Amino acid sequence: PSDSSKGSFSTPEAGTFYLGVSSSVNGVYDSNAEGSGSGDGNSYTGSYDLTIETTTEENMTLNPGDIAFVQYNATNPDNFKFVALVDIPASEEIKFTDNGWLGDNSGFRTGEGIITWTAPVGGISAGTVVEITNTSASEGTTSGSLTLSTDGDQILAYQGTNTFIAALNNEGAATWQADATDPQTSALPQGLTNGTDAVAISEIDNAVYTGITTGDKATLLAALNNKDNWTGSNSSNQTFSGTFSIDAGGGGTTLAIAATDAEKAEGDSGTTAFTFTVTRSGDTSGVTTVDYATLDGLAVAGDDYTSSSGNLTFAAGETSKTITVDVIGDTEVETDEGFTVSLFNASGGATISTADADGTIQNDDTPPPPTLAIAATDAEKAEGDSGTTAFTFTVTRSGDTSGVTTVDYATLDGLAVAGDDYTSSSGNLTFAAGETSKTITVDVIGDTEVETDEGFTVSLFNASGGATISTADADGTIQNDDTPPPPTLAIAATDAEKAEGDSGTTAFTFTVTRSGDT
Repeated sequence: PSDSSKGSFSTPEAGTFYLGVSSSVNGVYDSNAEGSGSGDGNSYTGSYDLTIETTTEENMTLNPGDIAFVQYNATNPDNFKFVALVDIPASEEIKFTDNGWLGDNSGFRTGEGIITWTAPVGGISAGTVVEITNTSASEGTTSGSLTLSTDGDQILAYQGTNTFIAALNNEGAATWQADATDPQTSALPQGLTNGTDAVAISEIDNAVYTGITTGDKATLLAALNNKDNWTGSNSSNQTFSGTFSIDAGGGGTTLAIAATDAEKAEGDSGTTAFTFTVTRSGDTSGVTTVDYATLDGLAVAGDDYTSSSGNLTFAAGETSKTITVDVIGDTEVETDEGFTVSLFNASGGATISTADADGTIQNDDTPPPPTLAIAATDAEKAEGDSGTTAFTFTVTRSGDTSGVTTVDYATLDGLAVAGDDYTSSSGNLTFAAGETSKTITVDVIGDTEVETDEGFTVSLFNASGGATISTADADGTIQNDDTPPPPTLAIAATDAEKAEGDSGTTAFTFTVTRSGDT
């Protein structure tokens, strides 16, 4: 583009004046001075207007994947690093922002920062790693600032009007969001492909790339944008200290696999396609084959996904193949589950730089409302001769246990009478988030009285938080453990003191009684 500037100066005396132009960008400068002056031999006055027209060289347009991120630190001091995968000339500008990209591709979610990086005099060569902070860059210069959030964030690299060349997402479970709804979220920028020239890593405050640093551009890109090649810490800043060596390819054939659309919900029924991309780089002039197969993680073939295996054949010139794995939908509440697609047995001397890529099946099922049930767990036994004996009952919570649930309880008499046979009990149970079990204890009073087995009940009522009570009552049985004394016999005259009569016989009766153990 061209631009012009004007300035003026005054001459104290007659003569010829020279002007020098200095600039940080390459360009062509055309100057013109207009004005007049006069003098009488002793003094001179003059005024001239100077116009400088500048025509600068256009910056080159970088392509997606010409740079990639290798470091992200959100624990002060904030900083990040990228590696140049092509030579970048002097004065080239790249903008970095933590503004999220909107899901409808209409632009950025605003309100955050932008750093503009300018390549140094002489440019930088492919393989150079550049560190950028809010005040400086290890190579070149910067203007502007941004603040990376420890609650999750992203860095998007672009030129011109939203021409994206690289992106890193560090929010959530290693996935781009559908839309930029808050400062932490971002959709995948237009023109980029996750796993190819963009990467979404599992959220962590400070992250660093740990993969290969030697290979051709395509091989390195596949590794740099593979989430499995990143690690980090929530407490300390991370430092990438590797050195990149980038060859031009053609010296061999390299294969790499990446999960391109393999981290999403399973659905409630049917199947959902998870896709993985295998890229071939280096010498692509011939035919290359490679085998692949799925491997279980927490996800189990047949239950959670359909196992897949086979052979990929790259014809001459082909650089990309897609593997599709069908994930089986269900309505079962479960954790996120993973599986792996692995490459092996590459033909024609090809090497496999990235052999594994992971798919993550995200749970999308909602647990049923919480349900409470009571059961007698140790509440049918002897009372003892003295003191008290603890009878226990267990209340279990099932269904959705993510919140807080409360329920009241109280004892009720059966043949057992509170105060005589057991100590009455009532109260409230509170289940914290994640808790599934609580215990109620009732003290039974020991005695030496011979009596039948006696029962009492513990009842639940007044459940909170939308919980239902599936089993409200549980019975305790107090077993008699007292032995009666040995049997005792006794005789007594019951009708044996009376007159004999004048004739015949008169019956006198005696009663024998048995007591004790009968």
